[in-house]
Amino acid sequence: MIRRVFAVATLTLRGTIRSRALVGLAVLLLFLMIGLPLTVKGSGSPASDVHVLLYYTLGCAWVIIMVATLFISCAGISQDIEQERIRLVAVKPVRKSEIWLGKWFGMLTLNALLLVIVGLSIVGLLGWKSRSWDPETKTRLSQTVLVANRTVPPRPEDVSDELERMYQIELDRIKEQGRSTTAFQRKRIRGSIRHALLTAYAQVSPGSGKSWQIDIPQEAKGENPMALHINFSPLSGEIRSEHGSWSLSTERGTGVVFEDKIVAGMGNRIPLPDDLVRPGATLNIRFENAAGGTSVVFDPETAVELRVREHSFAWNLVCSLLVIFCQLALLSAFGLAAGTFFSYPVATFVATAIVFLSMTGHYFVVSEGSDVLSPVGVQPREQSVFHAVGETMVLGLERISGPALRLSSLAKLSNGLLVSLGSVFYAIVVVVGYSAVLTVISCIYLSRRELAA
Repeated sequence: MIRRVFAVATLTLRGTIRSRALVGLAVLLLFLMIGLPLTVKGSGSPASDVHVLLYYTLGCAWVIIMVATLFISCAGISQDIEQERIRLVAVKPVRKSEIWLGKWFGMLTLNALLLVIVGLSIVGLLGWKSRSWDPETKTRLSQTVLVANRTVPPRPEDVSDELERMYQIELDRIKEQGRSTTAFQRKRIRGSIRHALLTAYAQVSPGSGKSWQIDIPQEAKGENPMALHINFSPLSGEIRSEHGSWSLSTERGTGVVFEDKIVAGMGNRIPLPDDLVRPGATLNIRFENAAGGTSVVFDPETAVELRVREHSFAWNLVCSLLVIFCQLALLSAFGLAAGTFFSYPVATFVATAIVFLSMTGHYFVVSEGSDVLSPVGVQPREQSVFHAVGETMVLGLERISGPALRLSSLAKLSNGLLVSLGSVFYAIVVVVGYSAVLTVISCIYLSRRELAA
């Protein structure tokens, strides 16, 4: 079986190369990888340039490969059936499942080759950019962006009681207006109230302060550098800077005070002394806002977080590419399944529409149903049939595609956050599980379709 699958995969890859799709994609990707970092600039700092390279350039490359994978995989089975090339294989002692798996493994090989080109381009561009960096810049980037840092959040704010109270008040208000709510809308209401409460708790007025506690994990290696990252909310508005002080201490009584200027809207990093933090200890953090200034609003979800170096940037890049490879593998299986059921134009349209709705449909439903939070006295619109059907469809797609949509690594890679092996294993499990279902369904239908022919 393995030899027959390998033979079909080889034929698929040869056919793709003969169609010049691989060469065209490789040229397009090289042009993108080299041209985009030269034309799109960040704030001008080396960290911003690296972020553009890792997030936007690699993200655009991912989108191009994703679209190409979807179109090529949709043609893999459908055009063989339309042009009757599949008969040449079907008459041989090759099972329908072996044909389908061979096509899929051929697409996997193509995606692997393209991702190797992308990965080598990223490494080459970083090496070229690093020639203009001074030693201090290289050290700073190796601690903030070109690294795999593990994040440790503080103990969460307890807003459960206040959340339930305000949630019930909001539901009663909606009922008094004669409106009903769906499960999707109730989830949005609860999330909106929770975000508002966390935002209120994240605001520090002049002359006041705020405290956090972070439990340093036991498995954290003491020799790895640790730093405290501070994130501000965009609600800080036009505030450019505020004077404030940070005091850090542990239960052992040791502590340190930082008197510095914080800049709203930007992440700030405070390196922690080695003698301050120890594995298993509790880090107490206190911010005091200077009197006579302006209120400071922290990010409600990640105001402060401890970052501990876990692995190198090379590890993060490889794991990120593996996660992307798993996404493309799942997309290939989905495209092949669509090509099994429909002709090439219809398969391309159906597959593209489902992928697009899975990724963006949630936002359309949120926009359509936003009046559920309208103030008292405002007459809401009646829920349209389009909205009711669309909401049901999106909720169904989210339940099905939710595990696949959670496969995200570019944001972590570009911010120096660890892409763990757990993420890679999760991506592999999702791909294997979903692909197995698509393989069984497609092979059953393909067998009946050929018998019917």
